[in-house]
Amino acid sequence: MTATTTTISIIPSSPTCGQTVVLTATVSPAPPDGETVQFIISDDGPTLTGTLFGGLASVPISTLGVGSHTAAASYPGDGTFDPSSSGFLTFTVGKATTTTTVTSITPASPVCGQQVQVCVQVASSGSGPCLPSGQVQFVFTNGPTVNVTLDNAGNACATVNLSVGSHPFTVSYPGSATTDPSSASGTVTVAQATSNVLFTSTPASPVCGQTVQLCAHVAADSPSPCLPTGQVTFAVSGGPTLIGNLDANGNVCVSTTGIAPGTHTVTVTYAGNGGVQGSSVTGSVTVAKANSSTSLTSSPNPSTFGQNVTFTATVVAVAPGGGVPTGTVTFTISGGPTLVGILNGVGQATASTSALTAGPHTVTATYNGDGCFNPSTSTPLTQQVNPKATTLTAAPATIRMRTNGTFVIPTLSATLTETATSAAVVGQTITFNANSALGPLLLGSAVTDATGTATLTNVTVPSTVLTAPTYTATFAGAPGFSGSTGSAVLVFQPLPLLP
Repeated sequence: MTATTTTISIIPSSPTCGQTVVLTATVSPAPPDGETVQFIISDDGPTLTGTLFGGLASVPISTLGVGSHTAAASYPGDGTFDPSSSGFLTFTVGKATTTTTVTSITPASPVCGQQVQVCVQVASSGSGPCLPSGQVQFVFTNGPTVNVTLDNAGNACATVNLSVGSHPFTVSYPGSATTDPSSASGTVTVAQATSNVLFTSTPASPVCGQTVQLCAHVAADSPSPCLPTGQVTFAVSGGPTLIGNLDANGNVCVSTTGIAPGTHTVTVTYAGNGGVQGSSVTGSVTVAKANSSTSLTSSPNPSTFGQNVTFTATVVAVAPGGGVPTGTVTFTISGGPTLVGILNGVGQATASTSALTAGPHTVTATYNGDGCFNPSTSTPLTQQVNPKATTLTAAPATIRMRTNGTFVIPTLSATLTETATSAAVVGQTITFNANSALGPLLLGSAVTDATGTATLTNVTVPSTVLTAPTYTATFAGAPGFSGSTGSAVLVFQPLPLLP
């Protein structure tokens, strides 16, 4: 019989879970090919049989658990070669290595309020019981910590809500009884959402002085659900700049009466907040001039010739216009002067004149408009100017005889005055008539002088005048003056005779 020796070796020398291990027995001298060697693995392993070829027998095994193992090889011998066994080989099966990889960030460029899904895959160097299992932990800077269980393929996804900004994250696999830990990292950057502004104004066709409401609705662009907050500025070209705060629905309205007539560009600017970018939109508002209404009064009415008359025009805005009209009012008087008044702070203008002739005068007040209000004209007003009352006072006169037998009145006089003031009425014609038994006898006429006195001298008269006990001075009236009469005695004085 030939003595033999048996040795055992292992490849790889430091296997990991799930990795195929090859045990090789070497029998020397080499027995015939085809004989077998038994491999005995410690309690948790199987007994395997390998076939010798050239003195070598190998068996593979991939089912060894993590931990320390012993193995030995035994050659049973035959009729020529003695049996032999190897010593025990001790080796350790380590945990399977793992690799954690970020497989996706969805969406790739998230915006405010949009959910973000981060997915990883944990891969193992082993298989079967050596595959990753359990949970992975997602830790987001300035965000949540989320634990997710791996599926059978080693995949896990976390869905999170993150604030605007950069969020580095780490995904950690803690390992298991058969697998080593591993981790991966990445960054999710959440951008501000873009926004849009919708501008409206009411009423659609405002007039000067009317309250105009300017409104804006601000919304974040899809897919962001974030709500805009903060201020919106309404800048009106040639008008005011107004600021309002958005309500919970993204709406804001401001009001003003300070937009002048014309077309105005309105720039509406949303300032933005931490989650939503600012934005702006341009619109326009067209304001028309408001209508006005003019009313007219006069005082006194009726008036007296020469008396000062004051005309008052009141100009107001016609709804929906508002404010107090400014500018000038033209007072047009038939048969009289044209006057102009300036409106005061309450919309009234006055003008006065004492140059109206006696009689009725049609008066209108025309508001000439301003930058805010259209012109308007009042309803015509009739100003009645009455003539001044007059008083005519005649002085007694005498009838004298001349030496030639004719009759003469040496002097006739009458004084014309204003009844109210006794002021002399100058330059008016006075007619003198003797009141004879045969009827009025015209004696002549004269014009009043600076004292209001009209005088006739040396008036030759017929003898029928001797039947007249009185004479009458008559003022027929004139522009601005009413007519009047005055009578005085007419006495015959025969002696002495006049030449």
